[in-house]
Amino acid sequence: MRFNEALSGSHAGPYSMLLGSIRHSGTGFTAQLAQWSKVFKPLLESRRQPCISKTGRLRICVLKIIQSMRIVLFLMSFSITEIDFDKLTGTFREIVELAKELIVETELGLYMIRGSDPRLHFPSVAGCRHDG
Repeated sequence: MRFNEALSGSHAGPYSMLLGSIRHSGTGFTAQLAQWSKVFKPLLESRRQPCISKTGRLRICVLKIIQSMRIVLFLMSFSITEIDFDKLTGTFREIVELAKELIVETELGLYMIRGSDPRLHFPSVAGCRHDG
């Protein structure tokens, strides 16, 4: 976030004319974001383990969604064309899948609290995992 603030405050020209020092700092920050993603991967994958609570799974999903969205926002701050979004298709898919998981888990929990069968309302979740 600090980098984006420095970026917007230090240069009034178009993005294609970024100062070399800003580009270099951005490259370094991109590497840090990639490193964070790599370190975070085992935690993200652990959310499906039985010992992780439902709340823990949801928190892990939200954390990864926020991190992925920050990557998109940061990388697009260097973009001069909309076609650059195509390079992030995998990231967008991951955000959508995590959001679906978040919604399904939340909805299933609400139906369990109410004592109704979620399959009556959402037939497509009949095959979804649910462990209460």
